Amino acid sequence: MAWDQGACPPGPGQPERPALAGHPEEPPLDPLGRPMAEWWRRALAYLVDSVLVAVPVYLVFFPGLGLRLTTTPRGVLVNRPHLLAAFYLASPLLLLAYLALADGSPSGQSLGKRLAGIACRDARHGGPLGYPRAFFRRLVFEALFVLLVPGLVNVVLPLVDRRRQALHDKAAASVVVQVSGTG
Repeated sequence: MAWDQGACPPGPGQPERPALAGHPEEPPLDPLGRPMAEWWRRALAYLVDSVLVAVPVYLVFFPGLGLRLTTTPRGVLVNRPHLLAAFYLASPLLLLAYLALADGSPSGQSLGKRLAGIACRDARHGGPLGYPRAFFRRLVFEALFVLLVPGLVNVVLPLVDRRRQALHDKAAASVVVQVSGTG
């Protein structure tokens, strides 16, 4: 059934009026009236932050500690495998610390979030999350990520959740809101 712009709203027992083409539903709002961040903004912020942390770690671990990868006919060899393992542990731990500090700050923004125009906030009052809850939020994210399937569910949940929250947001009673670039 097509609705025209001048039609009356549906009465009792009638179907709801669908969103008009070009007029998407309004995004959910936080307690301060800010729209919840879109999934792509969250993904962009995480990608930027991951690169910002991984590149310096890579630059320290590889040349600074003499770690080298060598390609041979049998595959890639590492001259110090224990250092490579440390690299793969250091990156997520440093990312966890960096994002916990950034998300818990008064602005609630990492460099990636600032670039994407979003911020991590308290779901109940819209204010800063604080460092302990921001650390817990990131710890839940990392734990779910290690479990693979729950990690995938966590990452895609903001696409279908009515408040655009992931599992780690729900666990920490946090939301990610759009703070700039609303146009």
